[in-house]
Amino acid sequence: MKNRNRHNILLSCMVVMAAWLMGSCDDDIMGGTTVLGFPTDTLVVDATCGETVAVSFNVGYNWNINSDKDWCRINGEDKSLGGKPGEHTVNFVVNDRGNLFADDRASITLYMNGESRVIAYITRRAAKAYEVEVSSNGQVYADGESLIIGAEGKLVLDLSPNFDMDLLKYDCPSWVQMERDGKVLTLSMMDDSMKYVINNANDSLRMTKDSTVHRSFHVQYAGMNPREIRISQQLEEVLVVSYDAKQAFLGVEEYEMPVSFSIVAANDEYEIVSLGYDESCGYYILSEDEGWVTIQDDLHGVVEVSVNEINALLERQQLLMALPQAITDSLGGTEEVLEFLCEEVEGMMELREEAALYRMVEMKQESGAVITIDPEAQWNIRVAVDGKTYCDAIMGDTCDAPMKVAIETLEGYDLVCVSYDSQVGCQLLTVEDSWLDVADDSFGNVEIGFKENVGSERIMHLFALPLPFAEAFGYGTESYFDELAEVLFWDVDGLLEIKDNVGQFVVAKFVQEADEANAMKVFRTKATGMEVLAVTKETDPEWLAIATTKGVEANKVFRCSLDLSMPYIINPLLPLSVWDTSNADNQDRVEIYAKSGVKYKAGKGSEDHYTEEHGIMEEIEGNYMLVTLSANIKNVTEDGTIEYFMDEDFIIYFIDADTNVLKALVITRL
Repeated sequence: MKNRNRHNILLSCMVVMAAWLMGSCDDDIMGGTTVLGFPTDTLVVDATCGETVAVSFNVGYNWNINSDKDWCRINGEDKSLGGKPGEHTVNFVVNDRGNLFADDRASITLYMNGESRVIAYITRRAAKAYEVEVSSNGQVYADGESLIIGAEGKLVLDLSPNFDMDLLKYDCPSWVQMERDGKVLTLSMMDDSMKYVINNANDSLRMTKDSTVHRSFHVQYAGMNPREIRISQQLEEVLVVSYDAKQAFLGVEEYEMPVSFSIVAANDEYEIVSLGYDESCGYYILSEDEGWVTIQDDLHGVVEVSVNEINALLERQQLLMALPQAITDSLGGTEEVLEFLCEEVEGMMELREEAALYRMVEMKQESGAVITIDPEAQWNIRVAVDGKTYCDAIMGDTCDAPMKVAIETLEGYDLVCVSYDSQVGCQLLTVEDSWLDVADDSFGNVEIGFKENVGSERIMHLFALPLPFAEAFGYGTESYFDELAEVLFWDVDGLLEIKDNVGQFVVAKFVQEADEANAMKVFRTKATGMEVLAVTKETDPEWLAIATTKGVEANKVFRCSLDLSMPYIINPLLPLSVWDTSNADNQDRVEIYAKSGVKYKAGKGSEDHYTEEHGIMEEIEGNYMLVTLSANIKNVTEDGTIEYFMDEDFIIYFIDADTNVLKALVITRL
């Protein structure tokens, strides 16, 4: 290169000299003196950084010469230089300023006598090639080498270019998302592809500039960890579904049904696990037949959950979990799956903290067995003998029959009656077979009348059962009453009693008074059971009301009945001035009943006195106690022994502890 430059310079000088000798067209002749002008040939030179190019000329005028590029400087410093007529050589030094990745040309222009001409072109050839070093965690990748995105779905690349990186363009497979921050390039998996192993031969990351491929790498994905799972839109709170499954609420936020979830698992290998919840034992595994939540699964990670079946039973709860198939396969049976998700805490199976990774949603459906009764259930409706009037046994308000009740429920209702017998307990009856006279328009407007009583006191419950509840136990079939009885009653000492948890379905408990002709009943125990003995109609019925010295009204106090060995007639309360507690007789026991129907049993107290442990007198605003049951007549034998005769009168004593006032019921044998 240098020899060629010297040759060109020498040739240029020879041309200048020849022109001067021959009197070229650029020369002027004045007074016999030849004035030299611009060189006739243009110098064209290639150079590299650090080289010097000499440009020579011989002129007859004052001159100025310059370069139009910063990388081409006179003597390495100046862009221009001037001088006087004569022969001159100017040295242009090529440096590394500017873009070294491409060829560039500097124009050398000579100015004199008001004119200018480019007398030389100096071309600086490219000194660098575009290079980009690509690395990750210290590993430098060569062209064509594979960039492997791990199971976590992300690969971070460090870029070290020797040029302005903003000029670089990128191209990557469609299943990869790229993000650049400075000199960091992040390759992330798209959600719909990261669950599969991907190793296509043509999938590449290309880096280009000016349509030239500068780096190219193969891109592949190693696949998810088969024991890992990702669930979008996990609902941490319980989603409450309405009875008709038309609405669902997470707190105050309403959700449309179905609720959608996106599951990402290796190769779409996952399993939906359903858990039920019981207040007595906690969570347990539900089979497909036991679950009430409808699950639509496309088997590629799109799961929709809804409740299409109307709930006919009580409130229910179901938790849906999504487990990787690799985990369920390793666990084996359902018991192992339950132990993997739950732990026992004070006898209850509760979710483990780490089980939150697999939770989709816990759904709780409101009970379809919902019924509203207006007015609220009256538990103590006392009906007159003739059935024309009734009153609240607690408040004492009397109203004319029929009794009006409004019933509200979601899907209709069924009215049934429950009678009570002292020997067998509760028995189911249709409304038509009962002594209630019910008019029902099937839209919740119910009128309850009462048939005239021609016998003893009788008790009846009226139930309003939500129709879905009734249908769950065979409504309309021959077995309906048998199945319903198992739901409504339980056995208590051989008697069927109403369960507490079905009290919400009771419209009212009705107690109809006995016929006046048979108003007094005394029960006598026999080996064959309870026998009812009639008492004469002339007996004063005021024994039913224990009047006190405080003036409490008779219809606000208790009713008493007796369980004695003989039939007796009961006289009203009599004030007594003295009594003798030593005359206590413990052979018989008096049973006291509140108007609510609750039975109070007298218990033994000090000095063998009968005392009331339940405060039965508190309802009549007094501190009365049942003191003793004694014989009114006694006999002293010859040896001094006191005998009490069962065929004589007995007295039940009541005492006011505050005033020491004693009153008594005199019980006389018939």
